[in-house]
Amino acid sequence: MTVSAKAEEPAKAEKSKAVRPRAPKPAADLEHEKRLFEAGARAVAGIDEVGRGSMAGPVSVGVAILTPDATLEVGGLIDSKALSPARRESMVPEIRRWCAVEVGHVDPQDVDALGMTLSLRLAAQRALAALARRGYRADAALLDGKHDWFTPPQEDLFSALAPDPAQARYDALLTEAWEGVGEPAAMPVTMVIKGDYKCASIAAASVVAKVERDELMVALDGVHPGYGWAKNKGYGSAAHREAISAQGPSPMHRLSWSLPATAEQIAAAQRARVFGEKSPER
Repeated sequence: MTVSAKAEEPAKAEKSKAVRPRAPKPAADLEHEKRLFEAGARAVAGIDEVGRGSMAGPVSVGVAILTPDATLEVGGLIDSKALSPARRESMVPEIRRWCAVEVGHVDPQDVDALGMTLSLRLAAQRALAALARRGYRADAALLDGKHDWFTPPQEDLFSALAPDPAQARYDALLTEAWEGVGEPAAMPVTMVIKGDYKCASIAAASVVAKVERDELMVALDGVHPGYGWAKNKGYGSAAHREAISAQGPSPMHRLSWSLPATAEQIAAAQRARVFGEKSPER
């Protein structure tokens, strides 16, 4: 083989690499929804949460309802975290035209009072109640993850004899959410690990919930400046944690969490709550 022929080999290899088509980006589909429809479901709710791990602001749950005649009409639908902010925002009108979707929120005060599982359940029920007011109800659900936080546990003798204040608070807020609509939503739940990557209904709920909660955090950043919520959305970035240490937490922080703040700073934020601090719009 001549020197010139040897020199051509890497160039040919580079050329073949350059023309190799890129693998398409993964996107959610309707396979899990179709299985539920084939099993007799008349409407399927895809459910996903946003803000569970945030140090401030609400925990939010999106619910998207599809019927058996649904076809996938939103291109590139996938978990909200895998999309750019601009693509998420542009996708919301497409999703709202495609399916019935609502988002429920639970503010930090109630997150502190209820704990995370009841807060997620309440946020989902608020979204489902909003959908019911529009005439949409589901009889089966797809839920992202491994832990079914939506389905209430069966009441045992111990819980009946020793009422839980958090459960009592949840029950009161649940009744308020469904007032004038009927009974709270109850349906069988199918768990799907990485469901926001696999199930179009869950991905749709994820995107709408993420955009709506992000907008709330940007608005709250104007009310409680200095924490960088417009950028960090309430999550525990280094700058956010430093701001909490320097100026103390706000009433919109989750004060029951392990915050980098003194007892005096947390007490001051609790007093601010008592004196009329407003929660974000639900």
